[in-house]
Amino acid sequence: MLHPLAKPVGLAWVKATLQTQQQALLSDILQLRGGRIPRSTKVTKMLSQGQVLLASQSLELGLVDALGDVHTVVHEEFPGRAISLYEVWGGQESLPMRRLSGLWL
Repeated sequence: MLHPLAKPVGLAWVKATLQTQQQALLSDILQLRGGRIPRSTKVTKMLSQGQVLLASQSLELGLVDALGDVHTVVHEEFPGRAISLYEVWGGQESLPMRRLSGLWL
């Protein structure tokens, strides 16, 4: 249906599929976030258009509960536990990954 050499019949199907997915996502967001998201046309329009928001804007709109970095959140949610983060593309330890990906920086 989406073959590049075929007639562009699939374009309408792609648009309809994406529109259906977008509506399902919007419905899920509004349902799962409960009363934390104000039901206004402005918010619904922003969400349905897929606008990118700053963290502070997301907090204002109720899309997130709080702002924080991964270490702070882990220490608050799981007291006494620690996490280790590994940088994929930095330092000498990632040379095998660079070789595999073809990135020699």
